[in-house]
Amino acid sequence: MMRAIPGRSLSLSLRLYRILLRVYPAAFLAEFEDLLCQAFGDLSNRAVRTNGIRGLFALWIRSIPDIIRSAFRERFHSASDWSFRLRWILGCSIAIPTPFTLIFLVKFIPVKIRLLLNEPSDLVAFDFLLSASLHGLTSGYLQSRTFGWKRPRRFLWVLATVTGMTSSIGLLGAYYPLQTLIGQAGTQILCVSVLGIIQSLVLARKNIRAVAWIPATAMGLAAAWRIRDAMPLVHLPIRVLGANTVLLILFGGLLAGIAYGVLTVLPLEWILQPQSAQNSAPDVSDEFPA
Repeated sequence: MMRAIPGRSLSLSLRLYRILLRVYPAAFLAEFEDLLCQAFGDLSNRAVRTNGIRGLFALWIRSIPDIIRSAFRERFHSASDWSFRLRWILGCSIAIPTPFTLIFLVKFIPVKIRLLLNEPSDLVAFDFLLSASLHGLTSGYLQSRTFGWKRPRRFLWVLATVTGMTSSIGLLGAYYPLQTLIGQAGTQILCVSVLGIIQSLVLARKNIRAVAWIPATAMGLAAAWRIRDAMPLVHLPIRVLGANTVLLILFGGLLAGIAYGVLTVLPLEWILQPQSAQNSAPDVSDEFPA
């Protein structure tokens, strides 16, 4: 009876393994499913002989992450490079909530301490320059990691993003004087376009398509700002913010980042296509570490 239990466990384990392999593309399974099942069966037998059911369980703990990771790579590493698109959108979605969290920690905690000590505090909700700088730093860094560029050019992208973000916020501060010169529509277009203008200088190395990045990022920023400003709690003074309101604001920032990433990823991919054909393995190897 004791021998029958490992035998049934092995049979059930192999059936579950075949089901789990459905996460791979059909073309991949047609070529490798039998080999994978045979290899897993051999490892399962060895694990049961060595450590019994506990050994089989340990094998599954190691196998599941490997299967998911390799299946993801097989499904999304295609000619259209879905892996690049997903990394770009993910980077943009993280880039907006992250600096808010840093600002929150830098400002909110000291404000609460002063309130507890009944000390006056004249800190305002946001220092716009600090906010823009942190947004630019986090956005630029996370975005640059998706390109596969070497470090000097990645640094230029981060620098361009910080400069563009702070310039956009600076123009918003001079909104009304600018409006008298170029009108409301012109001022709004300039505020959302300055980031794309500066970033396009980094993209423009022997690439005329970089001009398309200016309207693409302008539309992305306009949509992100509209979503973020639609959150009713985003303009509350930081001294009155609690945990629930902060989570709502972070959620709004996450939605804004996703919107920016979705609206800009296809134009960016189109801009980078000429360089993708010219730049091969050396630059790609500088992408995310495996």
